[in-house]
Amino acid sequence: MIRRPTRVVVSVLVLSRVAAATEAVFPGPPVTIDDAETVEPKHLELNLTTSYSVRRAGWEGELLRVDANYGVLENVHVNVEVPFVVALDDDTHRRGFGTGSLALKLRLVHTETVQFTFHPALALAPFANVSADPQGETSFTLPAVLDLALGHEGAGLGLQLSRSFARTAADDTWGAAIGFASPVGDRASVMLDYAHTATPELRLRDGWFEAAFLRARLFGSEHLTLLTALGYSVYNHGMALVGVRVWL
Repeated sequence: MIRRPTRVVVSVLVLSRVAAATEAVFPGPPVTIDDAETVEPKHLELNLTTSYSVRRAGWEGELLRVDANYGVLENVHVNVEVPFVVALDDDTHRRGFGTGSLALKLRLVHTETVQFTFHPALALAPFANVSADPQGETSFTLPAVLDLALGHEGAGLGLQLSRSFARTAADDTWGAAIGFASPVGDRASVMLDYAHTATPELRLRDGWFEAAFLRARLFGSEHLTLLTALGYSVYNHGMALVGVRVWL
């Protein structure tokens, strides 16, 4: 299952921060564009989400997506992502594991106002007998993310560019996205972004808009963050998502 058609890399669910007088918030999960933040060494971050998508041919949902991120070094973390999917397409019911992925995030620049990250990701189609998408393909993505702090109110701007390579050359793509994020109180943030994919010949494919709301300190716990998102593509594909981040 592709929850967001223009999503080009596995991400970390975290409110990105820079060492400034006011904490800057950058676009990040659950929105399409990633952020440039990395998990601190020897810390684990679990992102547990469920989502529901509607398309012309039917619907599909992720009963659970487990997104685990572990900091191995300063400015370096690894990521593993596995979804369990149910879907109905043209009266055909499917369920099983969706396309999982492995990723490595490397933060190369980290200043008070600028962060730059490079993080290769490998999407792995599951075994056919436990897969909701037996035709799923393995692909490799090379994305780069630039985060910029805006002004002194804690707002942030994110820019992302990627190149994906699939086993079938026709599925190779370029991806580009821009996002904006801003705090709306001591514990909450809103995020907006737009992303678009294109063929290697730069013929445009799908475009995707997404809006998200994050609430930190869920139930008063410093270890929990609530996330919600709504997305819509130019091909009339809608998505709703809710989840929680667990920081260990």
